Parts: sequence; C-alpha cells; structure tokens
Amino acid sequence: MTETHRPDRRGLRVAALIGVLGTVLAAAAVAALVGFGHPSAAGRVPAKPVPSRKAAEAAESPQPIPVEPAGKIAFASQAGGGLFHIHVINADGSGDTTLTSGPGEDRDPAWSPDRTRIAFVRHAKADAPDEDADIYVINADGTGAARFTHGSGSKGDPAWAPDGTRMAFFATDRSTGRKRIFVQKLDRARRVDVSDPPQSCNDREPTWSPDSLRLVFVRKCGEEASALYLMGADGKGLLLLTDFGRTPDWSPDGGKIVYTGLGTQGPSVYVINVDGTGKTELTDSGLSGDPEWSPSGAKIVFAGSDLATVDLFIMNADGSGLSKLTNNPSDDVTASW
Repeated sequence: MTETHRPDRRGLRVAALIGVLGTVLAAAAVAALVGFGHPSAAGRVPAKPVPSRKAAEAAESPQPIPVEPAGKIAFASQAGGGLFHIHVINADGSGDTTLTSGPGEDRDPAWSPDRTRIAFVRHAKADAPDEDADIYVINADGTGAARFTHGSGSKGDPAWAPDGTRMAFFATDRSTGRKRIFVQKLDRARRVDVSDPPQSCNDREPTWSPDSLRLVFVRKCGEEASALYLMGADGKGLLLLTDFGRTPDWSPDGGKIVYTGLGTQGPSVYVINVDGTGKTELTDSGLSGDPEWSPSGAKIVFAGSDLATVDLFIMNADGSGLSKLTNNPSDDVTASW
C-alpha cells in the first residue's frame, strides 16, 4: 500500500477490464453488482455465484447459517411494482417486509449503529436516478421518514459512523460537478467535505473503520478502473489500498475490508487486509459483488447473478457455506446487515 495524492493512471486497465468481461457485461451486469446502477434483464449472464475453489477445498461440508443477534438485513428490491424500495429480511430468509413505497425509487439502505434506524437514498425521479437524489432516515419499522440532506445535486452512499455521531456520504460539488465525500453530524449541522478528487475524478462509497477514525472509499478517474483508498475522517493521510475495487465494507474487528473486485469470471467478492496484503477472492464463478459483513464479522451478504435476476446470498467470512437469501422474480440489491 503506497501513500499518494493522485490516482495511479493506468489507461490500459479499462481496456483489459472490458476485454475480460465483454462490452455488454461491463455495461449492464457490472454496473448493477458494484453499485453504480441496477440492470435491466438484458445483458445478464445465467450463472450462479459459488464459493472460490480455495473456500470449497477448505469446507468439508455445507455449514448452516445462524441468525445473528442483530439478524435483520436491509436491502433494495423491485418486488411488488418494478420500482426499488427498502425491505428488511431475517438472515434465514424469512420475514421479508417492505418498509418504503412511493412514485420514486429508494435504494442503498444502511443500518444505524444502534439498529433503530435505516438511512437510504431516495430518487425522486425513477427515470432519472442521478437527479434530485437525497438521503432519508426511517425507523427500523419503516415509520418516521425524515430527509437528512438538502440542496440541489445528487447525494448517496450513506454510511453511519460507528460512534453514532456522524454520517458520511457523497454529494455532487456544485462548482465542479465532481462527486466528493462529505461528513455531516447527525444534528444536520453543516456538512464538511473530506475528499478532494483531482480533475476528472469522482469519490463515493465511503465506509467507516470500527473506531470511526478512518474511511475507505472508491475513486474513479476518467476511463480508468475504480480504485480503493483509505483516509482519515478529516481527509488527511490518503493511501491507495488496491488499484481495482468497488463497494468496500470494513470488518467489525477492523482488520479487513471486503469489496467487489475483478475475478477470473467477472465481478467477484474479495477480501483484503487493511495494510493491503492478503488479497483473496471469495467467489470465483458467476457474477457477484456489493458485499457487506454481518455484525459479528462471521458472515458476508452479497449480490449475485442467478439466471434472469440479481439475488442476495450469504456465505461464511472465508467463502464457504454459501446459501441463497432471497428468491424474488425481480432484483434484490445493496444489502446492509
């Protein structure tokens, strides 16, 4: 892991990415599984994610998935009307409940540290998801919806600080049009920008370290592939973690980051140590990504392609014990555990 103040510019990386994935896959399924959008049925690959060979060899037999003490998983689903809205479900697949509704779309839920509230992104115009997007907060039962961000431009990727005092998210800079990482106190005081992306670059998808002192986030520059960076919560100490990655999530013990990387068969779930060592592919067949740790760190929930839909899956932290969580005829994405 190297200290840097600008992204490592490797123009051939994108050409290699498209060459591996194919132009249709790169344009549709990749965008959905790594969180910048959600696909139509066209362009999907009929493949089911499976544990990596390393994980399969390590697991002697399938393992049951216990319901964690804080077991409900929030996610966005198209079930019941074609628009994405926020749902919750138990970790054993029971109790799927719709929490939001309306003419727009609701995506990217994030549980509060005390698990009493859920932040999410509300897109006022379903046909123009990058316009008029703001962060809202609801109670865990779906009541009490309140708008958290205001002003023009898009905001998204909400992430509660584990200390319960702040929320990180991206917002579009009015003067440059670039997406930057902001941190705002939960009393809705003035937000503070903590990232300064170079020209032609956008920052998004922040996630906090368990001690609330650092952030991992995604930087995308021009036609280059997205990379993962670390920085302090004040924006200082920028470090490159890995030069290809999306949708990071910091482990509860602080030692690892799970993320969407480029695997042998396309987008895949990876884990890496916070010092940049030990990068390991956990799924290596089909399309999978957008992972998140369980509260204990023993499990990972992620999105995977299965025939004509995107569903949610759960596996052990080492990639073994794969189980399908949702089985709706429409897409289920962006899980928060």
